[in-house]
Amino acid sequence: MADKRSKKIKFALSLKNNEEVRTKRDLKKYFDMAEIIGYLFDGKLLQWMRDHDYPTASCLAVKEILRDYNKKRIAVRNLSLGDEKISLGKLLSSSVKFLKSTNRKLKILKALNR
Repeated sequence: MADKRSKKIKFALSLKNNEEVRTKRDLKKYFDMAEIIGYLFDGKLLQWMRDHDYPTASCLAVKEILRDYNKKRIAVRNLSLGDEKISLGKLLSSSVKFLKSTNRKLKILKALNR
């Protein structure tokens, strides 16, 4: 009978200088914001964090950023260019608020993982 507990295969993140990051120490050493954001939005960062036993608060912060991003993406996708109710100024203002909020959450996340 096969063992019911299967070992999870942990994947590496490819960051600065194409370094393969497999540990928290390497993540700090080769941190690259552009690559991290890419992994954030495709869901791989959250999975990597879970696999590497990051604190629940850190994982929740990443999930919140993703949730906010998806809400904004859906709102923009549903926006019709002929819709007079939403001005370009409101859309830009909303985007700026989202980016500021995301930046604040990323700073908190970074502080939690020091």
